[in-house]
Amino acid sequence: MTSLSHAKLADAATLQNVQNYRPDIDGLRAIAVLAVILYHFKVPFFTGGFVGVDVFFVISGYLITKGILSQQGKGRFDFADFYTRRVRRLIPALLATIIASFVAAAFLFSPEDFKQMSGSTVYALAGISNLFFWMQSGYFDTASTVKPLLHTWSLSVEIQFYILWPVLLVGITRVTKNLLAATSAIFIAGASAAYFFLQQDASGAFFLTPFRIHEFLLGALVVLVERNKVNTALKEAAYLAGLALVIAPIFLYSSDATLFPGLAALVPVTGAALMIFAGGSAKTAWPCRSWAATKLGEISYSLYLVHWPIFVFVSYAMATEGGALLTVGLLVSTLALAIALYSRIEKPLRNKANSRLTGTGFSLATMACASSIIVVAASSWGQDGWEWRVPEAIRNISPLDKAAADKYVWNLHQQLNKKRFDKTSSKPKLLIIGDSQAGDLTNILNESGYLNNFDVISRIVSSQCATPYVNKLQEEQYFTKYNVLTMREPRYVNICKDYLDRVLNDGSIQQADKVLIAFYWRDYAEKYYTHGIAEIARRTPGQVYVFARKNISLSSSEIAVKHGRISGLQEFAASFVEPSTAKVNDTLRKLPNTKFIDLMSITCPTKAKCVVLDDKNNLIFADKNHLTDNGARYFGAKTVALIEQK
Repeated sequence: MTSLSHAKLADAATLQNVQNYRPDIDGLRAIAVLAVILYHFKVPFFTGGFVGVDVFFVISGYLITKGILSQQGKGRFDFADFYTRRVRRLIPALLATIIASFVAAAFLFSPEDFKQMSGSTVYALAGISNLFFWMQSGYFDTASTVKPLLHTWSLSVEIQFYILWPVLLVGITRVTKNLLAATSAIFIAGASAAYFFLQQDASGAFFLTPFRIHEFLLGALVVLVERNKVNTALKEAAYLAGLALVIAPIFLYSSDATLFPGLAALVPVTGAALMIFAGGSAKTAWPCRSWAATKLGEISYSLYLVHWPIFVFVSYAMATEGGALLTVGLLVSTLALAIALYSRIEKPLRNKANSRLTGTGFSLATMACASSIIVVAASSWGQDGWEWRVPEAIRNISPLDKAAADKYVWNLHQQLNKKRFDKTSSKPKLLIIGDSQAGDLTNILNESGYLNNFDVISRIVSSQCATPYVNKLQEEQYFTKYNVLTMREPRYVNICKDYLDRVLNDGSIQQADKVLIAFYWRDYAEKYYTHGIAEIARRTPGQVYVFARKNISLSSSEIAVKHGRISGLQEFAASFVEPSTAKVNDTLRKLPNTKFIDLMSITCPTKAKCVVLDDKNNLIFADKNHLTDNGARYFGAKTVALIEQK
C-alpha cells in the first residue's frame, strides 16, 4: 500500500474520531481526576474523591464496548489492532512514570522501602499491580505514602478488563443476539459477587478485577440502551441526576466511614452512566463541554499518572504534614508534569500515523523496554533494595529481617493467649491484654526476665477492635458507626465480639493480680476504650496498668537513611514525633484506678532526642509501631523500672 493510501486512511480515521468525539465525556474525566487528586492531596471536604476511579471504569467500559461493536458492525473488528491501540494509549506514559518513579525512589528511599518499590515496579509493568497490593494488604502493610505506584492498581484492573472483555463480548455476540440481556446478567452477577465478597475480604473486593468488572459493564450497558429514543426533557433530568450522583459521594463519602466499593460504589457509577447516556445532547452538560473541562479531560490520564508519585516523594522527603501552600505547590507541579507527559509522550505515541513503527513493531519495542526495567527492578527487589546505595555508616547498622521481625511481635503473645492460669502455681498472676502493642509489651517483659516472676497469660484483641471492652448494648453502634476499621472490614465485627467476650468472661481478669493493657490507641475509639479500661478495673481485684503509645512516625531504618549518618541521629529522630501520640497518652494518663506507664519517655527521653538505635547500633523499631528483638531488649529494664515505680 502506498504512503498516500496510508495518509488517506489516517485522515479518514481522524475525521471519524472528530465526528464521534464527545466533549462531555472529557469533562466527566476532568471531574473524576480532580476528585481523585484533591482526595489524595488531602484537600478539605473531598473525603470521597476516591470514587473518581470508579467513574473512569464506567467511561472505559462505555468507550471500549462502543468501539468494539462499531467495528463489528462494519465487519472488520481486529483483535491485534485493538490491543495495539490499547498499548499505544496506555503503556508509553505509564513506562515513563514508572521509570521516573523508580529512579527517584533509588535516590530517596531506604533499602526496605526501595525493595517494596521494586516489587511493585515488576508487578505494575506486568499489568498485575492490583494483585501485588492486595497480597501486601494486612496488619503489617507498609503505609501507602511509601508506595509511589499504588495508584497503578486501577490501571492493572483496566488492562485486565481490556484483555478479557473483547474476547467475552465477541463470544457473546456469536452465541446470542440479545446482548443487553447477557451483559445485564454478567453485571448483576459481578455486582452481587462484589457485595458479598466485600463482607469477607474488603481489600480483595477493592483491588481484584472480578469485583470491579461490573462497573465497566455499566458503561457497556449504556452503549446498548442509548440507541433508543428518549424524550429531551427526560435526558436533561437524567444528566442532572447523574451529575448529583457523581458529585455527592465526593463530598459525603470517606475512606474511614464508607464501606467501599460494595453498594456505595453503585451510586457514582450509576451517576457516571447517566451522564454518559444523556451528555451527548443534554444542554445542562455545557460545563463539561467547556474549554477548561475538556482540556483537563484530555490530559486526565497523565494527571492521574503523575499526581500520586509526586505526593509520595514530597511527603517522604519532608516527613511532615504540609499546609495549604504545599498543597498548592503539589497541584501546580502535578499540572506542569502532566502537560509535559501528555505533550511529549502520551499524545505523540498514541497516534500510529505519527509513528515510524508498525503496530507489531511498536508493541515489541514497548515489551522490550518494559522487560529491561523489570530485570533491573527484579535485581533491586532480590537484593534487598540495593543496600549499597546508602552511606557506609548506615549500611553497618545490623540489617532487619522484616518477616522475622513481624513474626517476633506476635509469637509469644499468641502462645500465652492459648494458656489459662495455673491453679497449682504460687506465683502472682499476670494478665496481658491487647493487640500487637501487647505483643511488643510481652516481648519487652520477657527479654527483661520480668515474666519469670509470674504465672503469665495473655488475651489477644485484634487491632481492628481498638478497645478492650464494649458494652453489649453499644456494640452495633460502635462497630458500624464509630470504628472505622470494622466499617471498612465488616468481617471483623464478629471476630472482635468474640475477642472482647473472652477478655471479660473467661475468668482471667477475676483471677489476675496484675492486668497490663496495651493497644495502638486510636482517637476515634477514645470514648469506648476509656470506658473499657474502667470496666476492666472495676471487675478485677488486681492492679491495672495502662501502657502508652510509644511510636514515632517512621521506622528506625527510614530515619537513619534520611539522616545519612549516626552522628546527631537522636536529635534528627525527635522531629518525627506524632502529635496524636501525646494527645492519646494525656488521655490515658488521667484515667482513674489505673497506673499509667509512659513508654514514650523511653522512646524520647527528652523533647530534643528520640532513640532509634541501641548502644550497639541495632535497630529499635522494625516499623513505626513495632519493636525489633533488640528494641524489646532496649525497652526491657527501663519498662520494668517504670512499672515498679508505680
